[in-house]
Amino acid sequence: MSEGDGEGAKAPRGRPDVVFRSVAGDWVLYDPRTQDLHVLNVTAAAVWACCDGTLDSSAIAREVAEHLEGAPSPDEVRADVDRALDRFRADGLLE
Repeated sequence: MSEGDGEGAKAPRGRPDVVFRSVAGDWVLYDPRTQDLHVLNVTAAAVWACCDGTLDSSAIAREVAEHLEGAPSPDEVRADVDRALDRFRADGLLE
């Protein structure tokens, strides 16, 4: 999705009731509505941390690329960010 495409242009915001925690070395999201536990990889955890409604997917990609050790360029990270956001949307974790 490009910035101009529907959902991609919006700044995603995680639902406030979703719990984001580090548990036994893993990053997890707990959805109290469905009682589902989502285990995240480092990139997905970094994406979730940016889902505060202020950054669009391009800005999230830049943030993730900047903070991940040895991360590729923001353009290369963008595909991973879009996949994570698509998954969060599909799982109903975003507002």
